[in-house]
Amino acid sequence: MYKHSNRYKVESHNKRMKEKEKENKKDLREELAELCHKQWSEWMEYLFSKCHQPIHRTQGGVILGSGDVSRWQRQMNTEYKDLSEEEKDSDRKEADKFLEIIKRK
Repeated sequence: MYKHSNRYKVESHNKRMKEKEKENKKDLREELAELCHKQWSEWMEYLFSKCHQPIHRTQGGVILGSGDVSRWQRQMNTEYKDLSEEEKDSDRKEADKFLEIIKRK
């Protein structure tokens, strides 16, 4: 009876540890995704600061479509937690790249 009781405790402990590990990985993924979004937002802010007129810049520059500019400006000014799930998924995909590196360590 004692051995059976200990085995149950070990199995229960192992199950809790696996669940906690899974939750920690999810939290890390979200932190990395938030970092990716912050880095992207800072880059976009820099990009727009270099354009006198963000929508049109010619003579060796780039032309940005007004739809892109509007969307990027909205996203740039939105905290990660307030993005749509689709937008978060984009950052999560970038975070997954970091996780792959972390897994190899």
